Amino acid sequence: PKGQILFKSKVEIIVETDDQINDGLLNNLELCDMPLDIHIDGKKSLSKKIYKISFKKISSRRLKINIYADGGIPIKSFIQSSYVVPNFTDLLKSECKCVQFDFKKIDVMS
Repeated sequence: PKGQILFKSKVEIIVETDDQINDGLLNNLELCDMPLDIHIDGKKSLSKKIYKISFKKISSRRLKINIYADGGIPIKSFIQSSYVVPNFTDLLKSECKCVQFDFKKIDVMS
């Protein structure tokens, strides 16, 4: 293919936090439908969108998150404190780690 292929993907992510998850802060995850800013080498910035997000608390320090989002979001960087703003570590106010992620569906945009 010539040029960039635009796609959206459904991803299931297992996240572990250093601290117990504050239920009040889980509401912050719903704010993730705003555009995400991805900064590359401090020079270039991309904007990606999350269209749908749902989450389920597995234990006091683990979440299962399902997102439907634009392709090209670096999943691990989106979870950990990084060059993706906002990210889960900032939203949950606890260091987060991506334990596992799985692409469930990829939709190529024409």
